[in-house]
Amino acid sequence: MTAYLEAIAALLAVALVLTTRSRLLATRKARAAVERSERYRQAFVDLLRGDFTDLDDMLLRLLRCARDTLAVERVSLWLFDEERSSIRRRALVVRDEQRPEGPAQLSSASHPHYFAAVTQAFVIAAEDAVNDARTAEFRDAYLLPLGIGAMLDVPLRRFGAHIGLMCIEHLGGPRAWTLEDQGFASAVASQITYAFEHAAHRQAREELVARTLHDSDTDLPNGVMLRDRIEAALAAGQGCALVLANLPRMRLVLASRGRNFADALARAMAERWRTMSGHGRMLARTSRDEFALFLPGETQAQAATGWALRLCASLDEPLLLEGERFRVEVAVGVASCDPDEIIGADDLIAEASSAMRSAAVGSVSVFDPEMRQRAHRRLQIEQSLRQAIDQQAFETWLQPVIDLVSCRVVEIEALLRWRDPVHGIVPPAAFLTEAIESGLIVPIGRQAMAGTIRMYAQARRSLNRVDWKLALNLAAPELMAEDLEPFLLNCLDEHAVPVECVVVEVTETALVKDLDRAQRTLEHLRAAGACICLDDFGTGFSSLTWLKRFPITQIKIESSFVRGIGYDPRDEAIVQSVVDLAAKLGQEIVAEGVENLEQLRRLRSLGVRQVQGFLFSEPFPASELSDERLLHCLQPLATL
Repeated sequence: MTAYLEAIAALLAVALVLTTRSRLLATRKARAAVERSERYRQAFVDLLRGDFTDLDDMLLRLLRCARDTLAVERVSLWLFDEERSSIRRRALVVRDEQRPEGPAQLSSASHPHYFAAVTQAFVIAAEDAVNDARTAEFRDAYLLPLGIGAMLDVPLRRFGAHIGLMCIEHLGGPRAWTLEDQGFASAVASQITYAFEHAAHRQAREELVARTLHDSDTDLPNGVMLRDRIEAALAAGQGCALVLANLPRMRLVLASRGRNFADALARAMAERWRTMSGHGRMLARTSRDEFALFLPGETQAQAATGWALRLCASLDEPLLLEGERFRVEVAVGVASCDPDEIIGADDLIAEASSAMRSAAVGSVSVFDPEMRQRAHRRLQIEQSLRQAIDQQAFETWLQPVIDLVSCRVVEIEALLRWRDPVHGIVPPAAFLTEAIESGLIVPIGRQAMAGTIRMYAQARRSLNRVDWKLALNLAAPELMAEDLEPFLLNCLDEHAVPVECVVVEVTETALVKDLDRAQRTLEHLRAAGACICLDDFGTGFSSLTWLKRFPITQIKIESSFVRGIGYDPRDEAIVQSVVDLAAKLGQEIVAEGVENLEQLRRLRSLGVRQVQGFLFSEPFPASELSDERLLHCLQPLATL
């Protein structure tokens, strides 16, 4: 009995030891799992603190972290090609750099089971990679030569699509991959995906910033970047200078040679000026027909003028474009400021722009206080114009056009005047430039157009005989406005005025702003029944081109040619040529600026039929229009 009890006690002791040992092992495993999880968590936290600025550096740090934390010998990153038919190794970290790296590219055709697993599984935990069906395809070409016994591969997904995988490789025999191992590997793979997304976003942002701050044709800094650079220099207490160069014929080049040629011209100029601008100076393109050279630390206008002259001189040698030698001229303005001068970037740009506008083609103009005063006066005029629009202070004045054959008024030109409470009647020459540059000419012109058509309708009802047409002048911004045609036609319909009674007068300067739009608008107006007059003929760029391209029905010979009639044979020859040309084209001729009987007689002898000028009538307010006034205009014809 005693022996039996002793045996039972021995068995219980053994059971207790085994239970204790089992509990101890379980505790140790649990503690190891906790420690491993904590180690993985800390390693992942360290990854989150990484700098994502350099993509390659971040990828290597992520792979090294996976290698060291999981205690493996190799970790690699693979990316799919566009067709997802193969993967190429993007990065690799190894413990022993002397070992072979293995293949750098694997195809789906040679490894179909593995590629299928990559696109279907969340992770591929191949504990015995040589015999695992998913990875055994690599046995001879990859696993055995490199001594790889186990693989833990995590596919990389971006917006739901597979972009590649991270491959964790254990050398030697098989290895069990715990849930902690797989979780940590997945977390690292997620960071790799984030690193790619961050790099893509950064690249897109940099490209957007580059497009925002650079001219797309020349890749030079644009006006936004130039202004920021000026502001930075001024904030740092630097003196600086700004040179602005305008290409006055760029619009003509664009109209006659096309956008591709104009862009090539801009690039050629940029390249020539870029090579001479040197270090520390900024060459920028601020608009299609304007370049800028910013000179930080340059406070002397004389030195800045030297740079401006160098820009001009650099264009003495024609540019070679499409096998053609093309000469370019510029008008250059210079402005500078001292370090202690209180001025903003906008002020410096405005001063250089004012100097540039005052410069003749091929010359340099330096901003001075008088220009600032003129700029101040222009600002005052602009503010006064805004008030005048609100107060409807613009009036229509009239000047008749006389037919020398029928001896009657055939047309009356509507002229714009501004009735200012301080200066009285102000002619367009005193405010038209400011109105155009500020964009106010459009509301001013609309206001005047509506009032003039209303006046014409009243005259048709009140005067005995109104068989003359009404001529309306359009500045370039008015002609370019998209709603010009409907606005004009609506005004005519509102007052029951036939569109055939209207003559639309435009200048060559207005046409060249946008040839395609100008042509489209004028063709629509002509198709509606309006006559089209080319005003100030002979003073623009290429008048014969306009006569061919646009639906011109009438040509006005500029008054400067008429003044020379009677004593300058060259003016007479020009007038005679225009008359002959117009006759062949079926267009009417009007000679404006006729001031004396000698001019009138000579013009009639040259074949000019319609005339206009002070000899017949100075411009008068529309309120003074009457039958008697129009008859009085015809009196000079009695002396012929």
